[in-house]
Amino acid sequence: MLLPNVGLLTTLILPLLSTATASPHGGPPNLKSPPVLTPKPLNVTTITANAQRESVLQCWSVANLSVSSEPGVQGALVANLLPASSAVNLFDIPARFDGGLHNAPVVQYVFFASGTAVISLPNSTTAATFRGGADGLILATDTKN
Repeated sequence: MLLPNVGLLTTLILPLLSTATASPHGGPPNLKSPPVLTPKPLNVTTITANAQRESVLQCWSVANLSVSSEPGVQGALVANLLPASSAVNLFDIPARFDGGLHNAPVVQYVFFASGTAVISLPNSTTAATFRGGADGLILATDTKN
């Protein structure tokens, strides 16, 4: 299966999601509004090179986390992982987060590293459940344009 070329328009989402409770009416799951989050540094293990160009392991702290205002992840913590572009972002999404009704801002791959994501559509009574990890990759192409 060939996937569309989305170039560098990639969003990495690292959720801390729990399974949502099903609606008693068969509609989308009942999700609660996210708590207010306080940005804290994110520690990342890196493979980098020293002055002798030898590979070394280091622990870096990504301190540029902020609270997102982007539809779908509004209120979640976000860090731009490549400061020279806006193409790779990391979102820390709390459990039971409700992204609300929104289109993808751009064509993007979304990877759920852990937890469970429940995605419902406004024109359907069904929902899809994605488990983080090996099966946590989706491609969102439903942009407004």
